[in-house]
Amino acid sequence: MLAGDDAFEIVGECASGNEAAETIERLRPDLVFLDIKMPRGGGFDVVRRIPIGRMPLVVFVTAFDDYAVHAFEVHAVDYVLKPFTRTRFRAAMEQVKARCRDRQASDVGLAVMRMIDGWRDPAAGERREAVPADRGSLDRVRVGERDGDTWVCVREIEWIEGADYYVHLHTSERSYLHRERLKNLERQLPPSRFVRVHKSAIVNIDRVVRLVTDARHRDQVQMRSGAMVPVSRTRRAALLLLLEMRAPGGR
Repeated sequence: MLAGDDAFEIVGECASGNEAAETIERLRPDLVFLDIKMPRGGGFDVVRRIPIGRMPLVVFVTAFDDYAVHAFEVHAVDYVLKPFTRTRFRAAMEQVKARCRDRQASDVGLAVMRMIDGWRDPAAGERREAVPADRGSLDRVRVGERDGDTWVCVREIEWIEGADYYVHLHTSERSYLHRERLKNLERQLPPSRFVRVHKSAIVNIDRVVRLVTDARHRDQVQMRSGAMVPVSRTRRAALLLLLEMRAPGGR
C-alpha cells in the first residue's frame, strides 16, 4: 500500500525489535511502522531505545488493541489495528503527511530566521555577506574515485540527486557519484544555500534560473546548466521563500 504513494520512499524492513532500533539509528528515516509484539524487542522497546531528537514519526500497525493509549502517550501519529482496510490506511497516511508538512514548515522557519540573523547587523541593521548560520557546514565533499579521492567544492554543486545509498553531485562541469544518503548529506549543507525540493533532489538556490509549471501542473526548477529538477507540491512554498530571501533586496 505504501509503495503506491509517490510521497514515500521505502528505505528498509526489519524482522525484530533489535534490528529495527539499529536500522533507525543508521538510516534516520522520517517515518517507521511498528508492531507492538516482535521478536527480540517490541515496538515500545524500539521507541525507548531511540533518543528523542532522532526519533522518527511512528505509526503502530498491530493486531493488539490493548496498547492504543500507551501508543499515544509516546506521541505516535496513529494506531492502526489489524486487519485494516485501504481506506483506514490512507487516513493514517494523511495524518503522517500533515505532520511532515508541519515539520517542514518548522524547519524552513528556523532556516529563514537563521538567515535573517546572519544577513542583518544587529547594530546597524544592514545586510552582510557572511552568514553565520552556515558555520559548521561542509565546504567540500570528499568523493572516492578509482584513481583516488576528489574534493568537490560545495559552492560549485548545482544540485544533488538521491539514489538509494548514493547521491549524484551535479556541477556545471560534471557529476560525481558519492556514497551517502541524501538525507544525511542534507544535514551537512549550508542551510542558506541548499534546499530540499523533492524527496530525491536538493538544489543550490543560487543556481536556480526559474520555476516552471507544465500542462499537468507539475513544477520543476531550471538550473543554470539547463538541468530540470522536479519540485514536489509540499516543498514548493519553502523553495519560493528561500529564493526570495536570497534575491537582491530580499527580506
